[in-house]
Amino acid sequence: MNPLAPELETPGLETPEQFVAAMAHAATGVSVVATWGPAGRIARTVSAFASISAEPPIVMVSVKDTSPLSLHIQKNGVFSLNILAGDQHPVANLFGRSSPLPAGQVFSQAEWTDNGSGRHVCLKGAAAAFSCRVSQSLLMGTHRLFFGLVEQAAAGTAEALIYHARDYARPTRF
Repeated sequence: MNPLAPELETPGLETPEQFVAAMAHAATGVSVVATWGPAGRIARTVSAFASISAEPPIVMVSVKDTSPLSLHIQKNGVFSLNILAGDQHPVANLFGRSSPLPAGQVFSQAEWTDNGSGRHVCLKGAAAAFSCRVSQSLLMGTHRLFFGLVEQAAAGTAEALIYHARDYARPTRF
């Protein structure tokens, strides 16, 4: 039985490690999710995100519920989804779990832009960035899904960074 979500049984899976090993075969984009506001500024690398709707524009990010990032997003009510460019793997590492700095201190190690208003804080050099207001959140297992109504979106010209088989890559065209 899954103690975190008893209604979500996983027949056939003996350990969470089996699931994680299988998911390592999925190629995903790499993003840095940031939040700012009364609770403070914090950012972390996140690979679980999705476009949910174009009208209205909504994105979703999945964040471990016990993480400081999740708690800050809940308190601040805003976040930015910054899809990293192919040359930004050092940024992904900076904001990743292996960073030697505490999550709250890492924010100042990167360059951010806020269009002068302080309302839309996005990572400089990202392939794309979405500034969002939290419209809903949902706890699923160990993670909280944040649905963000996109208030501002920007796309650059760089190709996105990809994560596959526990390593970074760039897309290859066929």
